[in-house]
Amino acid sequence: MAGVSDQERGGWLAAFAGGRLLDAVLKLVIRRPRPPYAAAFLHDYSWSFPSGHAMGSLVSYGMPLTVAGMMRMSPPSWRTRLWMSAAAIARSVGECG
Repeated sequence: MAGVSDQERGGWLAAFAGGRLLDAVLKLVIRRPRPPYAAAFLHDYSWSFPSGHAMGSLVSYGMPLTVAGMMRMSPPSWRTRLWMSAAAIARSVGECG
Protein backbone atom coordinates (compact mmCIF):
# COMPACT_ATOMS: atom_id res chain seq x y z
CA MET A 1 0.00 0.00 0.00
CA ALA A 2 1.63 3.18 -1.20
CA GLY A 3 1.83 6.03 1.26
CA VAL A 4 1.17 3.88 4.32
CA SER A 5 3.89 3.47 6.94
CA ASP A 6 4.82 0.12 8.43
CA GLN A 7 3.44 1.33 11.76
CA GLU A 8 0.06 2.20 10.21
CA ARG A 9 -0.05 -1.09 8.35
CA GLY A 10 0.77 -2.92 11.58
CA GLY A 11 -2.00 -1.07 13.37
CA TRP A 12 -4.55 -2.12 10.76
CA LEU A 13 -3.36 -5.73 10.83
CA ALA A 14 -3.54 -5.80 14.62
CA ALA A 15 -7.04 -4.30 14.57
CA PHE A 16 -8.36 -6.85 12.07
CA ALA A 17 -6.64 -9.74 13.86
CA GLY A 18 -8.10 -8.58 17.17
CA GLY A 19 -11.55 -8.22 15.60
CA ARG A 20 -11.32 -11.73 14.15
CA LEU A 21 -10.26 -13.13 17.52
CA LEU A 22 -13.05 -11.29 19.34
CA ASP A 23 -15.54 -12.57 16.75
CA ALA A 24 -14.40 -16.18 17.27
CA VAL A 25 -14.52 -15.91 21.07
CA LEU A 26 -17.97 -14.31 21.08
CA LYS A 27 -19.30 -17.01 18.73
CA LEU A 28 -18.08 -19.68 21.17
CA VAL A 29 -19.54 -17.88 24.17
CA ILE A 30 -22.93 -16.97 22.65
CA ARG A 31 -23.34 -20.12 20.51
CA ARG A 32 -26.32 -18.92 18.48
CA PRO A 33 -27.11 -21.52 15.80
CA ARG A 34 -27.62 -20.68 12.16
CA PRO A 35 -30.98 -21.27 10.48
CA PRO A 36 -31.45 -24.87 9.24
CA TYR A 37 -31.29 -23.89 5.55
CA ALA A 38 -27.92 -22.12 5.97
CA ALA A 39 -25.96 -25.40 5.78
CA ALA A 40 -26.80 -25.67 2.07
CA PHE A 41 -24.89 -22.44 1.39
CA LEU A 42 -21.94 -22.81 3.77
CA HIS A 43 -18.73 -24.77 3.30
CA ASP A 44 -17.78 -24.60 6.98
CA TYR A 45 -20.32 -24.44 9.77
CA SER A 46 -19.92 -21.83 12.49
CA TRP A 47 -22.19 -20.06 14.91
CA SER A 48 -24.25 -17.20 13.49
CA PHE A 49 -23.66 -14.41 16.01
CA PRO A 50 -21.85 -12.08 15.95
CA SER A 51 -21.73 -11.44 12.24
CA GLY A 52 -18.23 -11.56 10.78
CA HIS A 53 -19.30 -8.87 8.31
CA ALA A 54 -20.41 -6.58 11.13
CA MET A 55 -17.19 -7.19 13.06
CA GLY A 56 -15.09 -6.39 10.00
CA SER A 57 -17.13 -3.25 9.41
CA LEU A 58 -16.72 -2.16 13.01
CA VAL A 59 -12.94 -2.47 12.62
CA SER A 60 -12.95 -0.78 9.19
CA TYR A 61 -15.03 2.17 10.32
CA GLY A 62 -13.85 2.14 13.92
CA MET A 63 -10.12 2.49 13.23
CA PRO A 64 -10.29 5.87 11.45
CA LEU A 65 -12.88 7.07 13.94
CA THR A 66 -10.68 6.00 16.83
CA VAL A 67 -7.74 7.88 15.38
CA ALA A 68 -9.91 10.95 14.85
CA GLY A 69 -11.32 10.62 18.35
CA MET A 70 -7.85 10.39 19.87
CA MET A 71 -6.86 13.73 18.43
CA ARG A 72 -6.65 16.38 21.14
CA MET A 73 -8.81 18.77 19.14
CA SER A 74 -11.77 16.41 19.44
CA PRO A 75 -13.88 17.10 22.55
CA PRO A 76 -15.09 14.05 24.52
CA SER A 77 -18.65 14.49 23.23
CA TRP A 78 -17.35 14.08 19.65
CA ARG A 79 -15.47 10.92 20.58
CA THR A 80 -18.71 9.41 21.86
CA ARG A 81 -20.52 10.43 18.67
CA LEU A 82 -17.76 8.94 16.52
CA TRP A 83 -17.93 5.58 18.33
CA MET A 84 -21.72 5.50 18.18
CA SER A 85 -21.54 6.19 14.43
CA ALA A 86 -19.12 3.32 13.89
CA ALA A 87 -21.32 0.98 15.90
CA ALA A 88 -24.46 2.02 13.99
CA ILE A 89 -22.77 1.45 10.63
CA ALA A 90 -21.48 -1.96 11.73
CA ARG A 91 -24.91 -2.92 13.02
CA SER A 92 -26.56 -1.97 9.74
CA VAL A 93 -24.02 -4.07 7.82
CA GLY A 94 -24.73 -7.04 10.11
CA GLU A 95 -28.46 -6.73 9.56
CA CYS A 96 -28.19 -6.37 5.80
CA GLY A 97 -25.36 -8.86 5.22
